[in-house]
Amino acid sequence: MFGQIDWNMGYGTSGTDGHGGANGVDPTGARRQIIPAFRCPSDPGTGRIPWTTPAGVKVTGAPANGGYAHGNYVGSVGTSTRLNTNTPGIFNQNNTVKIRDIVDGTSNVLAVAETVIGFYRESVNDSGNLTDCVGGSKDTSSTRMAGNSWFYAYFPQSAFFNTYVGPNNKVSVDCGVNSDRVNAAARSMHVGGVQVLMCDGSVRFVSENIDLGTWSFLGDMADGNVVGEF
Repeated sequence: MFGQIDWNMGYGTSGTDGHGGANGVDPTGARRQIIPAFRCPSDPGTGRIPWTTPAGVKVTGAPANGGYAHGNYVGSVGTSTRLNTNTPGIFNQNNTVKIRDIVDGTSNVLAVAETVIGFYRESVNDSGNLTDCVGGSKDTSSTRMAGNSWFYAYFPQSAFFNTYVGPNNKVSVDCGVNSDRVNAAARSMHVGGVQVLMCDGSVRFVSENIDLGTWSFLGDMADGNVVGEF
């Protein structure tokens, strides 16, 4: 893949020690290498993006973590707020999904959507799968922040989104502390919606006013629901 995005030179800096070790302290290490293809020009990538919560409180997200190169594209877990071995979306924990598993059709299932780097989130767990986030304080963890790293994704909050809530969700806040929580919306700095990548490789702009039922159908790879136009 690196060869297709003109990053062959950077591949050699990735090393074998993951995000720590020499790669963790080397300023030229892979984890600090910004890959333009993984960034959206509309997002400055510095974190601290202002937002108004559903309660009307003006907030800002966490500052960006200087130890990592950030990214604006995150994977879909579908209509779930958990990352586990059988999420309805195409991204799972310690599991693989093949084209044959996307029985709803690759043109009808989301693969990737945008996120806003360092978007406001709260340091609290939801009360159960498919429940809203309530009652938390600002999450100041930069490694859990949305889009923290294209290289390292131990915390799913930084690398995935769900279709339980709509794009640019304004009804509830993003949250989650535990390492299986994905209570986060697809988000962008664009007016009116987000860019998404479908499993057939096509790119679409989806309105933030999309019917929530249709959005959830798009997130699930084998629910048998008819998506229709969107």
